[in-house]
Amino acid sequence: MSGAVADSALTRWCRDALGAEPVKQLFVRQQMSASVGWRLADGRRVVVKSRGDPLARVTACLRLQAALFAERFPCPRPLTGAGIVGGLTVHAEEYVDGGEQMFGEDLTLAAPMAHQFAELLGQLERLRQVADVDVLVPPPWVAWWSSRPWTRQPHVPTFVYDAADRVRERMRAVYLPGVLGHADWESQNLRWVGSRLHVVFDWDSLTWAPEAVLVGAAAAVFPATTQPETASIAGVAAFLEQYQLSRGREFSVDELEVAWAAGLLPSLHNARNEVLEGNRPLVLERLIDDCEDRLHLANA
Repeated sequence: MSGAVADSALTRWCRDALGAEPVKQLFVRQQMSASVGWRLADGRRVVVKSRGDPLARVTACLRLQAALFAERFPCPRPLTGAGIVGGLTVHAEEYVDGGEQMFGEDLTLAAPMAHQFAELLGQLERLRQVADVDVLVPPPWVAWWSSRPWTRQPHVPTFVYDAADRVRERMRAVYLPGVLGHADWESQNLRWVGSRLHVVFDWDSLTWAPEAVLVGAAAAVFPATTQPETASIAGVAAFLEQYQLSRGREFSVDELEVAWAAGLLPSLHNARNEVLEGNRPLVLERLIDDCEDRLHLANA
C-alpha cells in the first residue's frame, strides 16, 4: 500500500476514520513502517502509519500512547483506533512538528537520553493495566536471535552469529520479570527544544520485556540519527549509569550483565543487515573492534 492520495482505499479509510479526506502530502517516511503526513480537507494535519503488525499489538500500543498523552508525556495524540487497509494495520495520530534531533558525541547524549528513558519507564509502570501486554512481543531487532538460530549467510562474518549464540545463552541463564518500555529509543525518534524533550515518536515499538533488556538495547542504539549506530562502550556505560541514577536503584550483577548482552542484540542485527543490504558498515566496524569486550562485560 502506498501513501499516495491516489490510494483510494487509504483515502476512504481517512474519510471514515477522521471525517475528512487527505488533500496534501506533507512527508513520507518508510522504514519498518510507513508514516505519511497529510493535510486534510478540513485543514487538520495528521500522520497515518501503516505496518504489518497484528491488529491486537497496534491496539495495545495505541491505548498506552493515549494514556501517556493524557499524563502529558510528550507524544503525539492518537486520533483513531487501529484498522486494516490493504492487509496492513493502520492508524492516525496528530502531526507534531518543532524541536530538533539531539546530535553529538554519545558521552554527551547519554545522560539526557537515559534520564528521559527512565522517566518513561516510570510512567509506563503505572499504566500496566491499560492494555494487554502479552501481545507486545519484542520487535525483530531485539528478539531476532532469542528463540532459534538463523541460517548463517556466507557473506556475514562468522563472529556475528557466534556472538549472538553467546548472548542468547547468557540471557537464558537468568529469569527477569517483564516491564513496559520503548524498544527503539534512538535519537532520530526524539525531538528536543534546548534541553527539554519536545516529542517522542514510534510508539509502535512499545514492548514487554525485562527492564535490563530494554535498557541495554536503548543504551546501545540511542545515538542513531539517520541510520543504525551503536554507542561506544563508554557511551553504553554512561547510559546505564545515568538510567540507574534516574530510577533511584542499582541493577544487580545479573541485570547489568543482561543489559550488556541485550545491547548486542540490535547491534548484531544491524551489523548483519548492513552486510546483507550492502549498506555502509558503521555498526559492523565498531563490533569488529570491540564485540569481544562487550561479550566480556555481559559475562557471555
